[in-house]
Amino acid sequence: MNQGKNLEREHFFYLWLFYLIVIFCFVCVWFLISFFVLPIVPLSFSYVFSLFFITFLLSFLVLFLRRFGIAFLFLFIGSFVTYSLPDVGLEGFQKIALFIFAGVVFEIAVFILKFEIKSIPLDVFLGTAIFSFSLPLITTFLLSGLYLSSLVTNLALLSLFVGVLAFSVSFFIWHHFKNTRLFVRFSL
Repeated sequence: MNQGKNLEREHFFYLWLFYLIVIFCFVCVWFLISFFVLPIVPLSFSYVFSLFFITFLLSFLVLFLRRFGIAFLFLFIGSFVTYSLPDVGLEGFQKIALFIFAGVVFEIAVFILKFEIKSIPLDVFLGTAIFSFSLPLITTFLLSGLYLSSLVTNLALLSLFVGVLAFSVSFFIWHHFKNTRLFVRFSL
């Protein structure tokens, strides 16, 4: 009887170790994109470009692992790894605070909106849309309090569009590969 509990704990440990390794691999991709590609991209497109890839990686990771807290861990670890890179316009502790708040917003949205229509995970879609829409609003709140202008509103709408586009691309890639041997083997 006690041996079964030890096996469950050991399986749980290895399962979360696997999740952390996958999350860290996605964070490394985020870092490499931010470090090498963003300096090449013109400044006017760098926010949209980085938001697209962060949202793409986030939604693909959540679609792949389908566990509560995965998105928060990805954003939390990613904000520390990319601490000094201004990929979303912030760096340092403001960036960490931004991704902590945005990660909580994403996880709450996905947790509350848990439904699926014809194998399309609408909870992840809406969570991604709310996450991307809330990034400029949270950034504005962190930088200047509650001051909202039409510029912030337009940036939030642009971020919403970019987030929906990034989710769509990640969903199509995930949907294409979800029944392959590699994905079935690693979808624990």
